[in-house]
Amino acid sequence: MVRLYGAITVAAVIGVAAGCGTDSSVATRPNDAQQLWHLVINQRAVTIAVNQTLQLTTTAQNGSGVALTSLPTPTFQSTNPGVTVNAQGVIHAIAPTTTDTVVASLTAGGVTVVDSIPVVVTAAPYAFKSLSIQPTTGSAKVAIGASKSVVAAASDSSDAPLYGLNIRYWVSNPYIAAVTYYGYLAGVSRGTVWVYASTTSYGVTSTDSV
Repeated sequence: MVRLYGAITVAAVIGVAAGCGTDSSVATRPNDAQQLWHLVINQRAVTIAVNQTLQLTTTAQNGSGVALTSLPTPTFQSTNPGVTVNAQGVIHAIAPTTTDTVVASLTAGGVTVVDSIPVVVTAAPYAFKSLSIQPTTGSAKVAIGASKSVVAAASDSSDAPLYGLNIRYWVSNPYIAAVTYYGYLAGVSRGTVWVYASTTSYGVTSTDSV
């Protein structure tokens, strides 16, 4: 998510969110338990078929990650005409696309916070069942300054491989390792880190870690 001060247009918010590979904050974390600091969408990456819908929800948080209540309703916007999203956060897939981003933003107390998720739309739905993340070769160790692929494998209801799903990767501690959009893990410093992969595809949400 991106934290912004003062007046800002939705177009500017989308420009910031779409240009970020990872969420970030641009201010010192506050101590005030009621200070708006984060907005988190309940999905991390979505794959959906034409004519399908999906309900998104958001959680506003303070600087410690505690949920805040009694705040205004967030706004939603899509960056691609292949996907629409209404004021209640319901995604509707119109046409196949691989380049859409759905952005949620919330302004309260003079502060605007933003979160975004990538959305892929396919022509037809598939029977997505599960997601499994593991190193593609060897052990789960990676040297500092080196990288290793930890791609997540998806399967359908027959346990056959399913390709092309929109998957989001993240790590438990970015000071130990970083992970790219495509699942390449890079060592930053000595230690142990969890790597996560998550997707919501054709109505099924699955998350795995290594």
